[in-house]
Order: sequence, then structure tokens, then C-alpha cells
Amino acid sequence: EKDKTSVVMQATLADSGIRLNDMEIFQGKKRLASGELFLPLNPFDMISGKKFSEAILPATALHARLQTVGDLDIAELFLSFGQTSPILGSLRGEILASGKPDAMVIQAEVRGRGLQPTGGPAPPSELSLTLDAREGVANASGTLQPKGLSPITIALTSPLGLTTGPDGLPRLMDPEGRLIGKIHIPRTELEVLRPFLPPLKSQTGSLSAQIDIGGTVASPTLLGSLLLENGRIEVAEGIPSLDNLQASLRFENQGLQIQTFTGEVGAGPFQISGGISLLDFRNPVYDLKLEGSKVLLHRSTDLRLRSDIRLSAKGSNEGGRIEGDVGIVDGRLFRRLEITPLIAPSPSEAARPFIAPSFSGLVPAPFDAWTVQVSIKNTTPFQIIGNIASGEIQPDLVVTGTLGKPWPLGSVLLYGARAFLPFTTMDIREGRIDFVESDPWMPILDVRGFAEALDYDIRLHAFGPLSQGNLTLRSDPPLSQEAIILLLTTGIAPGFHAGAGFGEAAVGQGGMLLLRTLLRQFDIQGLDTESLLNRLQVSAVPPKLPGDSAGLRARLQIWRGLSVMTEQDDLGFYNIGATYRFRFR
Repeated sequence: EKDKTSVVMQATLADSGIRLNDMEIFQGKKRLASGELFLPLNPFDMISGKKFSEAILPATALHARLQTVGDLDIAELFLSFGQTSPILGSLRGEILASGKPDAMVIQAEVRGRGLQPTGGPAPPSELSLTLDAREGVANASGTLQPKGLSPITIALTSPLGLTTGPDGLPRLMDPEGRLIGKIHIPRTELEVLRPFLPPLKSQTGSLSAQIDIGGTVASPTLLGSLLLENGRIEVAEGIPSLDNLQASLRFENQGLQIQTFTGEVGAGPFQISGGISLLDFRNPVYDLKLEGSKVLLHRSTDLRLRSDIRLSAKGSNEGGRIEGDVGIVDGRLFRRLEITPLIAPSPSEAARPFIAPSFSGLVPAPFDAWTVQVSIKNTTPFQIIGNIASGEIQPDLVVTGTLGKPWPLGSVLLYGARAFLPFTTMDIREGRIDFVESDPWMPILDVRGFAEALDYDIRLHAFGPLSQGNLTLRSDPPLSQEAIILLLTTGIAPGFHAGAGFGEAAVGQGGMLLLRTLLRQFDIQGLDTESLLNRLQVSAVPPKLPGDSAGLRARLQIWRGLSVMTEQDDLGFYNIGATYRFRFR
């Protein structure tokens, strides 16, 4: 195949070692690299069950040579393995190794040209990495040279040679061997380091560092500082960006201490404090705190969420815990609660199963196993806003579980909320939505509502798991469930079926729906347009005699039972009057 990667070689297995001759790597028909390898390793010892260290032939010298054929296009190389490369540019390299396993002589060199993050505006960079090892000591150095900027350099001296540890396992580096090194990052734009950072939408600002490396292979130490200035990070679309990031970090006493780390999210300031212990580089110990005031969590045309945040994170690679509280500040839901899908769901909605949100892969290991215990409550009222305040949301939740699989426990209360139907609105004086551990993320409803439609008082009760769709509707005067649903969704009085006058009724209701839809687009300060529209009714009057046409009737309720109405009579004239309705039980 054109882009298939393949390896061609001649292999020889013997008790004196493993030999790979005439080794060539191809991408399609293009030769990428060539080389040869001899390993002083008895393969038959390993097949018979001996340890790797027992199969090594310490008195026999190894030999290795591998080199690229010209410059390799990084993007094409990744593509040949079915991956998308995070870096553009080319690489060229060569490695030569010889000598006995405990005293290897290694020379290696890698050169990179035109290196840039895929899709990023960073300037192209040149990369140079070299390794020279002999007599058990390796000297490595590297330089990343962005065009027009100062170079980022790293240098390290370490032990390199096969040794056997106390557990009998072979090691290429003596755990007690000394490390000497230095990392120098002059004031450099963050975008240059994009290939070495987690995948983010964008990052700007400058980073500088001067770090000395010491200690041993088993217990390395870092001493120095890292400075971040004027940073801005966009994680992903729809997630608020981190702005005005300023940080000063200090490496000392085998740990990282945060001297200052501040920033803003939507003009809401936050700060991070604490540090990370690096006594064991393979298992860092974290002790961090996050505090923020009016930090923006979400902003869209429908919803705005800010919060006061107090969180702590303590743990290591073996496990940890995040706990604290989030207090919602000035929460606003700029969206009407639509209740029509609940009482008359479309076939597609009714057949759609409930799918709990999945967080798999969003948090990397080992942090996905950290436990969570974060409470969410209101610091100030969380309001549902239309042209007037139309309800309040009061969460009393605890997010628990793990970072990789969190779930909410507790309840969300609705007070004084208003739900919208095509021809009326429903008042929800108090409603409750619960979340329980036995069925994570499934809302359990206990919501009661009241509405007026024509001459009927309607009461609604939604209860139980949302997936079950438990709903009862009652009316006064009594109507069947089907008649109540017809009344709420079409505004047509029960018993007014197809026949004489039905077309006029439908036209009248269509006009009312158009009027309601139009007025709902305007916010008239101090005027409750929904309440006004609920008191206005337009209906058709069936013809009294065969051959007559249906008439129209309009009624505006002034107070409970008292209405002003107009109706077209048999002669085509419109009469205006007032009525007062008495209801006997």
C-alpha cells in the first residue's frame, strides 16, 4: 500500500546473541531509515523462563547503527501510523552504539527543521539534540531555537550503563548515580511550547525559567524558578478562557512551591496556592488550593453562571481527593421553561432514551481516580428571567464520585417559576428535582403546576424518574386527560370537534398563537405580557341554524369571574358587554 509502514530485515537468533542485519524501514516504497543491531542476549534462556538479567551476556559487546535516510516529514510519519501529528516540520537522526552492556559507547544526534505546532501561529523552530556516552557517563544537550527568539537549552550529565539492582532486575542507569544539569528558558512566547503542552485551543503569554538539576537518578532535585507573565489560555470552545495569568513558581527542597499564581475568568479573579512535593519523581504529592470570587463558569444567550469557589486538591498518583464548595453568584437563566414537550412529546422525543453524560477520557490517569466531594449552593438568588423575574432556582447538590466518573447528589428546588405553553402559562409555586446515587444523573421529579385555560383550572403533577414520564393532569370542571392536553396545546375548548366552525376556530387560535409569539419577543418594562395574554381568549361560536356561518367571540378577564366580552351576532354586528361567572360545586 502507498502509505503503509513496513520493516524489512534479516534476523539471526543464537545462544551467542540476536543479530538483525540489513534492517530497512519503508513508508510505501519510500525508504525512511536503515541500520543493523546486535544484542548480547540469549533468546533461548528467556524462552526457557529465565529472567532478562540472566539472559544478558555481560562479556559480549553490543553493536547498533540506525540512521534516517534524508529528512523525514513528521506529518507524513504520523500519518503512516494512522495518527495526526501535533507538529509540522522534518527530522533527521543517527545513533551509533558499541561496547559491553555495562560500559557502552553511544553517540546520537537528532536535528529538526521548521518545527511548528499544527494549526498554530508560532514561529518555526530548529531543534538539536545530542548524546555522548562512554565509561558509564552520558552527556546530553539540546537546543530549541525559535526563529527570532532566544534559544531554549537543556544540558544533563547522568550515569548510563547496564547495572543490576538489589531486586535482580537490570537497569540502564544506576539509581545512586549523580545527576548534573540545567534548563534555561529565556523569556519565550507560550505558543512556541505548544507541542510540549496539553492540547489546548490556544495559549498566549510569556514563560521564562532557570532550573538546575541535581540529586541522584532515584531522587533527582530541581532548584530554580519559573515565571509566567500575561498568560491567556483557551481550553476549548464554549469554556471560558483563563485571562491575565501571572505566576511565580519556585523549585527547592525537592518540591515546587507556588509563590504567586493569579488570573481571571470573565473578570472574576482567582488564585492558586500550595505546592507539589517531588521527593519521589514517579509519585508527586499534591497539596493545592483554588479560591475565586465571581468566577465565570458559563456564559451564553440562555445562561450565565458565576461562582465563589473554595476548593482543595490533595493526593498523589496513588489516589487523591478534591473537596470544597461552589457558591453560585448572580445566576441567571434567560430562557423560558417550555412544558409542552412534557405533556405532549413528539414521537422522536418519546422514543429517545435517557443517556447519562460521559466523562470518559476527559481527565487523564491517575487523576481520573481521585475522589470528589464538592457542594453547590446559591450565594445569591439564581433567577429565571423573562421580561420580568419568573422564578428562582435553588440547588443543594454535592458532586461526588471520582473525577473520571462524577455524579450529583441532592436536590434542585424551583420557586415561583413560570412554565410556558402555546396558549397559556403554568405557575409552579414550588417544584423539586432530586438526584440519587442508585440512578446517577437521572432527575427524579416532584413538580406541581397550576394554569387557567378558557374556563378551566388545570393542575399538573409530574413525578418520578424523568425517563418514566409520570404525569397527571386534572381540571375544574373535570375533563379527561386527552381533553386537557388538547386544551393546553391548541387552546380549543373540549367538545368543539371538526365540523361547522372548526376552521374559524383554528384560524382564531392561529392568530392568538401568532400574537403570543410576537409579544414574547419584546420585554416591556413592568408589564407582564403573559398574564395579560392569559386573560385574553378568542374562540369560535358554532352556527345556530344550518347554513349560517360560525362567529367569533373575544373575552378579556378583568378580575376573577368578571370579564369584558365582544361577540358577533347573527346579523354580523359586534356586541360588547360585561359578564360575571358564578361557579357552583
